[in-house]
Amino acid sequence: MLVLACLAGAACGDAPARDATPSAQGTPPMPEATPTPAPVRFPPPVWRAVPASTPEIQMFVDLRDGQMWALEPPEGSDLGVWIRGWTARGEAVVAVGEEKGGRSLYRGRPGEPLSHVIDVAPGEFGEPRLSPSGSHLAVPDATGLRIVDAATGGTLAVLTEFPGWSFPVWSPDGERLLVGGAIVDWRRARVTPILGRSHVWSPSGTKIASVTDGAERSDGLPELLVHDINGNIVFRLSPSRGILDFPT
Repeated sequence: MLVLACLAGAACGDAPARDATPSAQGTPPMPEATPTPAPVRFPPPVWRAVPASTPEIQMFVDLRDGQMWALEPPEGSDLGVWIRGWTARGEAVVAVGEEKGGRSLYRGRPGEPLSHVIDVAPGEFGEPRLSPSGSHLAVPDATGLRIVDAATGGTLAVLTEFPGWSFPVWSPDGERLLVGGAIVDWRRARVTPILGRSHVWSPSGTKIASVTDGAERSDGLPELLVHDINGNIVFRLSPSRGILDFPT
């Protein structure tokens, strides 16, 4: 309690009390920093074996023996449970927590104990996104976009340019992400801005398509742009040129 009183600005021992009035030079006091919410560890959800005829919202078939499984919140809780994807080893990556109160991520095969991966602090940060191979997670939080090893929960990179960004999109090979209006090479910490909005990866992961709002054109018409992974425009389709093929 004594520590909390000191942080709140009350006199503590011999420490001088904070002066909330401007100084003689007219400089206002520094504003209080807003604390970042701490992650909360939520208990793991549980698997429940069910007959094949049981209607369930989230039901899974174990291909090893054909058993059906349902995934439920921890016993006695009303926490939400969300499937985030599957790893290459056949493990489900699941999130459990409150709607806006943070998440805990676990992984495991149906019917087997779930292993903890990482906790995500509460906030409007969207959901962690699993890479196509199931090996990495892009976890939005207040500090940035965190790239996490899905097997160990270890942090591999933190992209501080994107605090609280909710909608990262992995490239097909998992080497890059689309975050807002930028291509992010997370291994090299390289961020390349690109034009347009509604960005979409090509199936090969070598091109990105986007559309503009027409602000750059005298007629105000939108355009379709195709970029390479270095952000260069390799194709531009405008309404006046008609429909053309573009590389993928």
